[in-house]
Amino acid sequence: MQDMRIKDRLLFWFDKGDLGHRYVALEAFRWLNDSGCRHAVVDSWQRGGRDDEDRVVLSEALLRLGDPRGVSFLETVARRADGMLSAIAATSIHEHDPALGLELMRLILNHGNSRAQQCMVTRIWNIAGDLPRAYPADEIHEARAWVEQQLLYRMWADE
Repeated sequence: MQDMRIKDRLLFWFDKGDLGHRYVALEAFRWLNDSGCRHAVVDSWQRGGRDDEDRVVLSEALLRLGDPRGVSFLETVARRADGMLSAIAATSIHEHDPALGLELMRLILNHGNSRAQQCMVTRIWNIAGDLPRAYPADEIHEARAWVEQQLLYRMWADE
């Protein structure tokens, strides 16, 4: 509802709060649509965030605020194909640049470590919403098929 009375509390949570409060503040910033809140996110991102996970979350938040400055960092993390952060980075990019996001998803599904692949499958399941799940061992194949199908759709649409 863009009630600015909460802004100071959100800025405090973002700056001094634990991760849960920090991430609630980040989500609320999107709804407040306030330049001061945006500046706090940019400033934190430029300082490097608290750690890699926080930097991924900050980059994702910046994208949602229309600021692409964290895309190259997200792409680097996704290309590592190592763990949950890679899957989060790839799907964040997918929301911003579907073609690049799909390529990164495919990279993770084909070459990522088992944790990255498992997280990527779950995130694709959440995006696609209607993938069959006959057997857990088939999930990665279903996710790969979905990514390939999306890439083909994009290729046909570009022609």
